[in-house]
Amino acid sequence: MSVEITFRKKYPNGINLTKIYDSKFKSFGIVIKLIVPNDKTKVPLYTLALDILATSSRKYPEMEQLSKELSNLYSASIGSGASKISEYFSLSLTLNCICDEYTIDNEQVSEKATELFLDCLLDPNLENGVFANKYFRLCRDDLIDDTDAIINNKRRYAGILANKRIYKGENYSLSAFDYRDVLKNASPEQVTEAYYELLKKAYIDIFVTGGNNDDKITDIIISRLSELERAPFGEPEYDSFSPLKTEVCRDSETIEANQSQLIMAYKTDNYNEYASKLFNAMLGALPTSKLFMNVREKMSLCYYCDAMLSEFKGTLIINSGLDSNNISLAQEAITEQLEAIQNGDFTDEEMDNAKLYLSEAYLSNYDSKYDICTWYSFQFSHGTFDTPEEKGRKIKAVTREMLIEEAKHYKLDTVFVLKGENGGNDDEA
Repeated sequence: MSVEITFRKKYPNGINLTKIYDSKFKSFGIVIKLIVPNDKTKVPLYTLALDILATSSRKYPEMEQLSKELSNLYSASIGSGASKISEYFSLSLTLNCICDEYTIDNEQVSEKATELFLDCLLDPNLENGVFANKYFRLCRDDLIDDTDAIINNKRRYAGILANKRIYKGENYSLSAFDYRDVLKNASPEQVTEAYYELLKKAYIDIFVTGGNNDDKITDIIISRLSELERAPFGEPEYDSFSPLKTEVCRDSETIEANQSQLIMAYKTDNYNEYASKLFNAMLGALPTSKLFMNVREKMSLCYYCDAMLSEFKGTLIINSGLDSNNISLAQEAITEQLEAIQNGDFTDEEMDNAKLYLSEAYLSNYDSKYDICTWYSFQFSHGTFDTPEEKGRKIKAVTREMLIEEAKHYKLDTVFVLKGENGGNDDEA
């Protein structure tokens, strides 16, 4: 593969910068991640601040002006995003831009786009020292609308409710619903204060990724960010396994819907990354998995049934959408399939297919400059530099005995049902 980490440095002020070069891309991206503890009084304000930053800057105070300037730079784009990572929250600002060698007459746009991008982050559009009310209200209302719309996606909504039980007492249980009241009552002054606090205290992880290998880009970034007054809270420690409950939590809620949602969570205190990923894949992450082939296909007990691994929390979660009268049968069938793997009741072919699937899935991270950026960000959080090929080799080295032993450590922690009653809309995915 042409992918190469050409630069990585940890600076003493809580800033990391990594350059990942891949010659097959004709564009490059800059991802600035600001990582903070997941505090429900702070995170919604931080998120709103980042969304506002992506709309304008002091130089281009109107969204239309910023969009026009980005269009002049060969349709460069700036966006924001947010996600949970264990007990932390990652807020990101992202630039996408064409590489100079692919412009007409080799016009130098990369440095201009980088400066424009950093202006959005470091020199925002303020009115009387606070965020402009126009974009404050626009971004706040969009975030609230997105939160209110979650209930229409019954699978996602059920997951949020289940997490309250699975991770009770942990910050990982927080969701957009916990942030809503803070957003609703926020003021431009509060969000501006949160913005300055974010720049000062967040752990900052920066990636330059794609087809640009020019040192000028990284020099500009470090030069601009070095001007910040910094007092970061420290480097995040992501691994935070959720403790197994002394007694299985069994709970339910009802909602107007045609389908019900069944969520079963299993936890381990003996996590082996490769054996666990193989176990998860064989159980419910593949089209040939035991849950899909048996619970969904042969028994026809649900519309979907799959498994997902929350690595930082040492938790395996099984999701299924089904008719209410199949809930008990589905629980029994899911338990039988999980115990089958724990008892070694699987073929070498099943295991080999899962290894092949995972190995190929790892390689698909090379398809996007942002996917490979996410890949290495995850590796660094685990203290490794493994390439997708290296991960694939480690997966293939897992033996039947290792897999069975790993599977046996997963114990049932929570069973949650979002029970559909009285019908509902069709948006129940």
